[in-house]
Amino acid sequence: MVPYTYRMVAVTLSWALLPVQCLSIPASSQDHSTVQRRADTRAPDPIDQASFDTILNYATYAGTYLEAPCKKPPQGAAVVAFVQNDTTETQQSLFRNDGAREVVLAFPGTANPTDIETDLNFPQVAHPACDGCKVHEGVYEGWLSVADETMRQVKSAMQATPEFKFIILGHSLGGGLANLAYVDMQRAGMKVDLVVTYGELAVGNGKYADHVDSIAGATDDPSQPGMFMRVTHANDGVPLLPPNALTSIIGQDFVQHRTEYWAQDGPNGEAANISTTFRCYGQGSQACNTGQRGIGINGAHISYP
Repeated sequence: MVPYTYRMVAVTLSWALLPVQCLSIPASSQDHSTVQRRADTRAPDPIDQASFDTILNYATYAGTYLEAPCKKPPQGAAVVAFVQNDTTETQQSLFRNDGAREVVLAFPGTANPTDIETDLNFPQVAHPACDGCKVHEGVYEGWLSVADETMRQVKSAMQATPEFKFIILGHSLGGGLANLAYVDMQRAGMKVDLVVTYGELAVGNGKYADHVDSIAGATDDPSQPGMFMRVTHANDGVPLLPPNALTSIIGQDFVQHRTEYWAQDGPNGEAANISTTFRCYGQGSQACNTGQRGIGINGAHISYP
């Protein structure tokens, strides 16, 4: 029998069956005209236009997974490959966009009961990326179940278009899969130009998060955000999963990596815009998503810009 706490988490995760609703952001009861500086972190900075445009652009891929392989790709893109492991129910779609001159690998979020089992299988296992690196067992098993074929497909696509950029994306559970794919592809010497995740759950311990920051070139220097954009929204609770209040009982910690971009609700419920989106500092800034204390899969998680 699954313990009570696990059952409650499973119920929460079942909300991920709902689609990502592009540019649909729930109303806020708070006035966010200013962001208060908190003692334990630097206040976030306003996002630049190029970064905001990047977030909006790739969200069109992150929300395409409900009918995989995607039957209606984002404008200008075409599905060139697809993988699904029938045991783990892990899947991905590989797109090519000739106009943008890029290949895009997109991982879906939780979409079936097997995915929920993956989410709940969060005891940590060693990861070869660094000494002491540990990661979420379920998400890692999901990635490994499609890793060989995915890397083969990506290598083939990039050999055909070597001048194109290669982008990795994911939403929710898919964000964790994108994270692990990036690390393993980097270890394999493959070129990755950008990673963007939306509502990514935490997939590793502090040493693993430090490793991701290191290879992505992410620091708290305002001029060095790195090439991994971890997008969060309002009080989305998934970036706080698995809950350390639970995992600490068995001596584990889950730490998010840099660089977070936090899309806050507008003061009058308007859609997210550049003035309500911020570049955050640290691994889980209290001034951004972490400080909102969201719980599980809520309205903020299924509604990203």
